[in-house]
Amino acid sequence: MHTHHEQALTCGILLLNIADQFDSPTRDPDDITDHPHIERIIEEIVDLFDSIDRAEGEMSANLDGAGVIVVDHTNPVDDIGETELVTDPPAPQKGDRVHYRTFVSQMADWFDDRFL
Repeated sequence: MHTHHEQALTCGILLLNIADQFDSPTRDPDDITDHPHIERIIEEIVDLFDSIDRAEGEMSANLDGAGVIVVDHTNPVDDIGETELVTDPPAPQKGDRVHYRTFVSQMADWFDDRFL
């Protein structure tokens, strides 16, 4: 993105579902996704997203920032289900680079530096 506009902020947010079981729209209606080791899987994904190289405020091919939000969303086939924000580990913790508030704060600072 930086090659298209040098001041662009390149960032992304990843929403992860930590529910043990949920109905995925990409599967057949009766094929319920079951993840018995979901906490380990979420932890690995958070670590992977955190390990992505960052631009660190410089213009580069890397992301300026990335944030991760973890929810527990069960959605039975015939129901919308309930969603809860997960703040305990393996969700990112306050001060972690991929924690939502840390990510938004960093992006706001860089937006201010580049555009205001």
